[in-house]
Amino acid sequence: MTYKNALVYNLTGKMPTKPAKIIDKNILVEEVSQINQLVEGTKIEHEHKPTYDFIVKSLADTGKPPSAEDFYKHITEDHLSDDKIYYTHLIAMLKKTGETDY
Repeated sequence: MTYKNALVYNLTGKMPTKPAKIIDKNILVEEVSQINQLVEGTKIEHEHKPTYDFIVKSLADTGKPPSAEDFYKHITEDHLSDDKIYYTHLIAMLKKTGETDY
């Protein structure tokens, strides 16, 4: 296994079907960064399992998804269960980045 293939395997859990080639170092770094973000983000977003379970239960009980407001409320509760002032932190971060669409 080449170092590049091992890197891809370690980041994705999948063995590349072809030998990994570095065409442009910057592209590889960007792809690795995106893969890392996807892997870490997927682990972190498991915090929304209660909301997923809520949706599954709603579908089983009524044949319909929950209302949009109920869905958003559950996402909010997921975040607040991790950090009691999650939205204070989030708003501060958004202000730093200049994002105002909240």
